[in-house]
Amino acid sequence: QVISGDTCLITFPGNFQEVESCYLVPGDLLVLLGNKMQLPCDAILIDGGCIVDEGMLTGESIPVTKTPLPKEDNSMPWKIHSVEDYKRHLLFCGTEVIQTKAAGLGKVTAVVLQTGAATIGMIYTVCVYEPTEEIVKKALDVITIAVPPALPAALTTGIIYAQKRLKKNGIFCISPQRINICGQLNLVCFDKVCQTQSLSHMGLTVKLPHVLKKRKKQAPWDLFGFFPGLQN
Repeated sequence: QVISGDTCLITFPGNFQEVESCYLVPGDLLVLLGNKMQLPCDAILIDGGCIVDEGMLTGESIPVTKTPLPKEDNSMPWKIHSVEDYKRHLLFCGTEVIQTKAAGLGKVTAVVLQTGAATIGMIYTVCVYEPTEEIVKKALDVITIAVPPALPAALTTGIIYAQKRLKKNGIFCISPQRINICGQLNLVCFDKVCQTQSLSHMGLTVKLPHVLKKRKKQAPWDLFGFFPGLQN
């Protein structure tokens, strides 16, 4: 039974013992009583039934009913069956047991399957005999590999180079951080000429057409061949 956030009740042949959840190991037999409790480990229900809130895992607000693992005479391991077959017997770590129902006069019991990453870290530390300082250094190495130190400098250099190329084409950028965003644009529309007078003056005058094919530029008075509507 999870008595508090760190204490559990496990059973042995003939007696019970209260231990902290950090000392749970796979194979321990947990006792689940009627009060609400948060499971500190993954376990499989072997006796009795319970109702569990798995909203933190699935997002569903409807509680799930868990049934005990059937006691069969065959020697086939329960894990060989499909996931949907034995998932209704599993109690997942972090989920909340809302209600329990014992079978007869017995107690609701479950066997610990997994105790999470804490057990893996403890076993690794005991086997390798690594001090805490060395573990922290290796964790920082992993972060360094994921985010290379030269990445920010490389991005800044690329932005500066792009800004120089724009300047050579007569484009002045006062916000270099916008260059990466503008590189994804295909069309830019401005309304400064007609809506405001901040660029030149009111109105719009056609000066020269700009066509895709290479043609000789023509004066405004020769535009009538391209735009017949301008004659009116």
